[in-house]
Amino acid sequence: MNERLLGKYFVRENVGTTPVWISREHWPKEVWEAVCEQYGYDPEDKDLKGLLDPNVHTKSPGGVTKSPSEVLATLIGVYALADGRMDLLVDALHRDASSVTPETWEEIRQCVEGSRADKDKRDGLKIVARQLATWVRGGEVAPGKPARLSEMDHGAARRIGHYRKQGLTNEEISERLSHPLLPYRKGDGTSYTPEDVAELGDLDLS
Repeated sequence: MNERLLGKYFVRENVGTTPVWISREHWPKEVWEAVCEQYGYDPEDKDLKGLLDPNVHTKSPGGVTKSPSEVLATLIGVYALADGRMDLLVDALHRDASSVTPETWEEIRQCVEGSRADKDKRDGLKIVARQLATWVRGGEVAPGKPARLSEMDHGAARRIGHYRKQGLTNEEISERLSHPLLPYRKGDGTSYTPEDVAELGDLDLS
Protein backbone atom coordinates (compact mmCIF):
# COMPACT_ATOMS: atom_id res chain seq x y z
CA MET A 1 0.00 0.00 0.00
CA ASN A 2 1.19 3.49 -0.85
CA GLU A 3 0.09 6.51 1.16
CA ARG A 4 0.50 10.22 0.54
CA LEU A 5 -0.80 13.37 2.19
CA LEU A 6 -3.03 15.55 0.04
CA GLY A 7 -4.20 18.63 1.90
CA LYS A 8 -5.70 17.34 5.16
CA TYR A 9 -6.19 13.78 3.97
CA PHE A 10 -4.02 10.69 3.71
CA VAL A 11 -4.78 9.04 0.39
CA ARG A 12 -4.01 5.35 0.08
CA GLU A 13 -3.46 3.16 -2.96
CA ASN A 14 -3.44 -0.61 -2.91
CA VAL A 15 -0.45 -1.78 -4.92
CA GLY A 16 -0.02 -5.33 -6.13
CA THR A 17 0.36 -7.64 -9.09
CA THR A 18 -2.24 -9.51 -11.11
CA PRO A 19 -2.13 -11.87 -14.10
CA VAL A 20 -3.10 -10.15 -17.37
CA TRP A 21 -3.67 -11.74 -20.78
CA ILE A 22 -1.56 -10.01 -23.42
CA SER A 23 -2.87 -10.54 -26.93
CA ARG A 24 -0.34 -10.09 -29.74
CA GLU A 25 -3.00 -8.31 -31.79
CA HIS A 26 -3.46 -5.52 -29.24
CA TRP A 27 0.16 -4.60 -28.63
CA PRO A 28 2.75 -2.84 -30.77
CA LYS A 29 5.28 -5.18 -32.37
CA GLU A 30 8.16 -4.00 -30.15
CA VAL A 31 6.14 -4.54 -26.97
CA TRP A 32 5.13 -8.05 -28.08
CA GLU A 33 8.74 -8.91 -28.86
CA ALA A 34 9.93 -7.62 -25.50
CA VAL A 35 7.32 -9.67 -23.61
CA CYS A 36 8.15 -12.82 -25.58
CA GLU A 37 11.85 -12.33 -24.88
CA GLN A 38 11.14 -11.89 -21.17
CA TYR A 39 9.31 -15.23 -20.97
CA GLY A 40 11.40 -17.16 -23.50
CA TYR A 41 8.93 -17.39 -26.37
CA ASP A 42 9.46 -16.95 -30.11
CA PRO A 43 7.65 -13.75 -31.14
CA GLU A 44 7.40 -15.08 -34.73
CA ASP A 45 5.48 -18.19 -33.67
CA LYS A 46 2.13 -17.78 -35.46
CA ASP A 47 0.41 -20.26 -33.16
CA LEU A 48 1.21 -18.05 -30.19
CA LYS A 49 -1.88 -15.85 -29.90
CA GLY A 50 -0.99 -14.24 -26.60
CA LEU A 51 0.71 -14.57 -23.22
CA LEU A 52 -0.43 -14.50 -19.61
CA ASP A 53 1.79 -12.05 -17.74
CA PRO A 54 1.47 -12.97 -14.03
CA ASN A 55 3.25 -9.89 -12.70
CA VAL A 56 1.44 -6.85 -14.05
CA HIS A 57 1.58 -4.07 -11.45
CA THR A 58 -1.80 -2.71 -10.43
CA LYS A 59 -3.06 0.20 -8.36
CA SER A 60 -6.51 0.56 -6.86
CA PRO A 61 -8.16 2.98 -4.40
CA GLY A 62 -7.24 2.16 -0.80
CA GLY A 63 -9.35 4.70 1.05
CA VAL A 64 -8.97 8.23 2.40
CA THR A 65 -8.53 9.15 6.08
CA LYS A 66 -7.31 12.00 8.25
CA SER A 67 -4.62 9.88 9.88
CA PRO A 68 -1.90 7.53 8.64
CA SER A 69 -2.48 3.80 8.31
CA GLU A 70 -2.89 1.64 11.41
CA VAL A 71 0.40 -0.09 10.63
CA LEU A 72 2.34 3.18 10.44
CA ALA A 73 0.59 4.61 13.49
CA THR A 74 1.52 1.49 15.48
CA LEU A 75 5.15 1.63 14.36
CA ILE A 76 5.44 5.32 15.26
CA GLY A 77 3.86 4.67 18.66
CA VAL A 78 6.25 1.79 19.41
CA TYR A 79 9.20 3.95 18.32
CA ALA A 80 8.08 6.72 20.67
CA LEU A 81 7.59 4.31 23.59
CA ALA A 82 11.10 2.94 23.00
CA ASP A 83 12.54 6.45 23.54
CA GLY A 84 13.15 6.98 19.84
CA ARG A 85 14.19 10.47 18.76
CA MET A 86 11.10 12.17 17.44
CA ASP A 87 13.13 14.85 15.67
CA LEU A 88 14.81 12.20 13.51
CA LEU A 89 11.47 10.54 12.82
CA VAL A 90 9.91 13.81 11.75
CA ASP A 91 12.88 14.48 9.47
CA ALA A 92 12.37 11.08 7.86
CA LEU A 93 8.59 11.03 7.47
CA HIS A 94 7.33 14.62 7.38
CA ARG A 95 6.86 16.08 3.91
CA ASP A 96 8.39 19.39 5.07
CA ALA A 97 10.13 18.99 8.42
CA SER A 98 11.43 22.57 8.34
CA SER A 99 7.85 23.86 8.54
CA VAL A 100 7.07 22.17 11.88
CA THR A 101 6.20 24.92 14.37
CA PRO A 102 7.21 25.10 18.04
CA GLU A 103 3.54 24.53 18.91
CA THR A 104 3.52 21.27 16.94
CA TRP A 105 6.76 20.14 18.61
CA GLU A 106 5.10 20.76 21.98
CA GLU A 107 2.07 18.72 20.89
CA ILE A 108 4.41 15.88 19.91
CA ARG A 109 6.18 16.09 23.28
CA GLN A 110 2.93 15.96 25.21
CA CYS A 111 1.65 13.10 23.07
CA VAL A 112 4.69 11.04 24.10
CA GLU A 113 5.85 12.41 27.48
CA GLY A 114 2.80 14.36 28.67
CA SER A 115 1.42 14.10 32.19
CA ARG A 116 -1.68 15.73 33.60
CA ALA A 117 0.06 15.62 36.97
CA ASP A 118 2.67 17.99 35.50
CA LYS A 119 -0.05 20.34 34.19
CA ASP A 120 0.09 19.05 30.62
CA LYS A 121 -3.28 18.93 28.90
CA ARG A 122 -3.06 15.19 28.32
CA ASP A 123 -1.36 12.04 29.52
CA GLY A 124 1.08 10.89 26.87
CA LEU A 125 1.73 7.48 25.35
CA LYS A 126 4.19 6.46 28.06
CA ILE A 127 1.75 7.05 30.91
CA VAL A 128 -1.16 5.48 29.03
CA ALA A 129 0.97 2.44 28.19
CA ARG A 130 1.95 2.03 31.87
CA GLN A 131 -1.69 2.32 32.88
CA LEU A 132 -2.67 -0.32 30.33
CA ALA A 133 0.09 -2.62 31.56
CA THR A 134 -1.05 -2.08 35.14
CA TRP A 135 -4.62 -3.09 34.32
CA VAL A 136 -3.46 -6.10 32.32
CA ARG A 137 -1.29 -7.25 35.23
CA GLY A 138 -4.11 -6.80 37.74
CA GLY A 139 -2.91 -3.63 39.45
CA GLU A 140 -4.81 -0.48 40.37
CA VAL A 141 -4.53 2.63 38.21
CA ALA A 142 -4.70 6.11 39.74
CA PRO A 143 -4.90 9.41 37.81
CA GLY A 144 -1.63 11.06 36.78
CA LYS A 145 1.85 9.59 36.78
CA PRO A 146 2.07 6.01 38.02
CA ALA A 147 3.71 5.90 41.45
CA ARG A 148 7.32 4.77 41.35
CA LEU A 149 9.88 4.05 44.07
CA SER A 150 13.60 4.25 43.55
CA GLU A 151 15.78 1.31 44.53
CA MET A 152 16.81 3.26 47.63
CA ASP A 153 13.18 3.94 48.60
CA HIS A 154 12.37 0.28 48.05
CA GLY A 155 15.23 -0.79 50.31
CA ALA A 156 14.20 1.73 52.96
CA ALA A 157 10.59 0.52 52.82
CA ARG A 158 11.70 -3.05 53.46
CA ARG A 159 13.92 -1.95 56.36
CA ILE A 160 11.04 0.09 57.80
CA GLY A 161 8.80 -2.98 57.71
CA HIS A 162 11.49 -4.92 59.59
CA TYR A 163 11.73 -2.21 62.27
CA ARG A 164 7.95 -1.97 62.60
CA LYS A 165 7.77 -5.66 63.42
CA GLN A 166 10.15 -4.87 66.30
CA GLY A 167 7.65 -2.29 67.58
CA LEU A 168 9.67 0.86 66.78
CA THR A 169 7.88 4.16 66.20
CA ASN A 170 8.23 6.20 63.04
CA GLU A 171 10.49 8.65 64.87
CA GLU A 172 12.75 5.86 66.10
CA ILE A 173 12.91 4.30 62.64
CA SER A 174 13.79 7.67 61.13
CA GLU A 175 16.68 8.00 63.55
CA ARG A 176 17.95 4.52 62.72
CA LEU A 177 17.77 5.12 58.97
CA SER A 178 19.75 8.33 59.49
CA HIS A 179 22.63 6.51 61.22
CA PRO A 180 25.96 7.26 59.49
CA LEU A 181 26.64 3.54 59.05
CA LEU A 182 23.40 2.96 57.15
CA PRO A 183 23.21 3.91 53.47
CA TYR A 184 19.59 5.03 53.39
CA ARG A 185 19.19 8.48 51.85
CA LYS A 186 16.51 9.98 49.63
CA GLY A 187 17.19 10.96 46.04
CA ASP A 188 18.13 14.50 47.09
CA GLY A 189 20.62 13.18 49.66
CA THR A 190 18.55 14.00 52.72
CA SER A 191 17.45 11.58 55.43
CA TYR A 192 14.03 9.95 55.66
CA THR A 193 11.73 11.92 57.96
CA PRO A 194 9.12 10.31 60.23
CA GLU A 195 6.54 11.32 57.61
CA ASP A 196 8.55 9.52 54.90
CA VAL A 197 8.79 6.49 57.17
CA ALA A 198 5.02 6.47 57.69
CA GLU A 199 4.35 6.67 53.94
CA LEU A 200 6.87 4.00 52.97
CA GLY A 201 5.92 1.75 55.88
CA ASP A 202 2.26 1.79 54.87
CA LEU A 203 3.25 0.21 51.53
CA ASP A 204 3.95 -3.00 53.49
CA LEU A 205 6.85 -4.11 51.27
CA SER A 206 8.78 -6.05 53.93
